[in-house]
Amino acid sequence: MAVDDTDSSEGMCTTYLLTEIIRRTGLDVIGFPRLVRLNPNIRYKTRGNGALNVELGKGSGQPTSIGQIDGKDVFSYKEGVFDGDREDLMSVVKDIVDEFSVVSDSNTNPGIVVSEGRPDDGLYRKALNEELSLDSVEKHLMKHGILYSKLKKGRGIIGAAASLSWPEERVTYESISYAYPHPEEGSRIQKIRAAEFADSFADTFNNMDYANQYPAIFPKARTPVIYGIRGTDPVNLSHVGNELNRKFLIEPERQLIFRTNQGTDDHIISEPDNIADLGSYSLTGRVSLDPWSIEGGHYFSLMDYHGTPIKIAAFEPTKEFRRIFSKLRRGDLITVKGSYVNSAINTEKLELVRKARYFSRIPPACRQCGSRMKTKGVNDFRCEKCGNRQRLPEYYEEPRDLEEKQYEVPVIARRHLSMPLKLERHFASGAGISGIGAEVN
Repeated sequence: MAVDDTDSSEGMCTTYLLTEIIRRTGLDVIGFPRLVRLNPNIRYKTRGNGALNVELGKGSGQPTSIGQIDGKDVFSYKEGVFDGDREDLMSVVKDIVDEFSVVSDSNTNPGIVVSEGRPDDGLYRKALNEELSLDSVEKHLMKHGILYSKLKKGRGIIGAAASLSWPEERVTYESISYAYPHPEEGSRIQKIRAAEFADSFADTFNNMDYANQYPAIFPKARTPVIYGIRGTDPVNLSHVGNELNRKFLIEPERQLIFRTNQGTDDHIISEPDNIADLGSYSLTGRVSLDPWSIEGGHYFSLMDYHGTPIKIAAFEPTKEFRRIFSKLRRGDLITVKGSYVNSAINTEKLELVRKARYFSRIPPACRQCGSRMKTKGVNDFRCEKCGNRQRLPEYYEEPRDLEEKQYEVPVIARRHLSMPLKLERHFASGAGISGIGAEVN
């Protein structure tokens, strides 16, 4: 069962709605509930463009607690079956969506999908880099006999169906705590301290932006979410959440751990033959024009990608990352990762593979006395101390305050899907890939 597009910029959160579905159906959770982020560039998204799905049924084997709803543990089972009626489940879920979704917002168009299996992962791939039409997804669902329901325009069935086709090749987790309809506003200093505490655990990520004093675990909008902590180990996330609640006197009404594609770079297509609007790419090429800035603090440059000039950008929300971007020079070999929108790559990560070398000519040192000569004309250098003359200048390499390494935008500007550099070693080691790593035991 999957659902999407139930929230708005004013409030609600689809992840909370999923906790209500789990509560009211009374069914067991098989595996983890899944929070799947999709194309960050589409026009129709509300906030984070995340769809939700969960496998419900009668579990078997040893249960493990993955959270609490209204004081009762939510248990997850590694295996299970659904022996109920799909139409009945759809009816229950539809009532919940009718009650909780923000249908008064013109941009909110919920969709529900109930399926016995998972669609081909091609749907997920397309939903990461394209703007799928509602008609095409409806045809796909009807062709495969998958039950769905639309509220208003029902665009939510696109994300819901795409989330079901997520192949879970790379995975992370998020522990989310709730207080409905929204928690009391805490002090900024307490939020910062709580985010710093979450960040003190090595296998969590994107908790705190120290340079900008931004506590990223707390949402900006008025939603039921108190906080969300992301990490690579669900067992440790449960511990972190419990410790944070105890230390900062937080009493969530609900708390649940989701399996996610956040921080996986699943949206990035590496070195494509063709670049399309709204897609996200990793491109390697040489800087062909020194960076320039425009009003508003936005920076741009050009890179040559397989003979094609591509504009790359570091916009104002990327804060101090713009200082790095501004130091690029023509001839630098770089790899940029980001989304191609409005004819420019919105840079999320940048690697300076090999920096260009620049040399300046200066008058030579006198071979007789060592004094620096003076320029008297073209290829005419004279020593004012001893009168010696030389024709050839000296050259020195201009120092560049930019290392050959990877750079990323700060946490405050980081997209849900973008892989933090601290996670690259995690995935490179094989952890969190193709189901390898932390599982429910």
